[in-house]
Amino acid sequence: PFVSSLKIKNPKNNFMPQLLCVVNRGLALSRVEGFIMLPNVLIVAIVALMIGGLLIIVGIGSLETSFSFLLKNQALSLNHACAEEALFQIRQFPSYTGTDNVTVGGRTCTYTVTNAGGENRRAEVISAVAKLTTRTLVLLSVNASSTVTIQSWKEVVNF
Repeated sequence: PFVSSLKIKNPKNNFMPQLLCVVNRGLALSRVEGFIMLPNVLIVAIVALMIGGLLIIVGIGSLETSFSFLLKNQALSLNHACAEEALFQIRQFPSYTGTDNVTVGGRTCTYTVTNAGGENRRAEVISAVAKLTTRTLVLLSVNASSTVTIQSWKEVVNF
């Protein structure tokens, strides 16, 4: 459009037609380059969106992992509080055996103390936070002066 509106005043001058030809080619190339750039821009945008989507998915996975870690720590804390209560009962009453519940922060755990023979006791503690259940097995001994000696304290899958 720009080239067609120009008029050549001196047709014998060779410089002017060449200039018009270069200008015409320049306009034609810029249109072609624009058409070539459009798919490139779309491809870059699609790749950017895919990377953004991947980052969102990784972020959600990280949040889920963090939340599971938080629940696990809460369940272990509740479990340890329950085990400490079982130990307290054994210190107060050296011949104690039985089952009891402890409520901490609105959550309940259960411990069971059994006589494993002589001075030996076995405390099984179970607690649940959300759908996460933790179990701790405490093996201990109690002497005549009510001294409690912990032989083993470990988290187990089953009792």
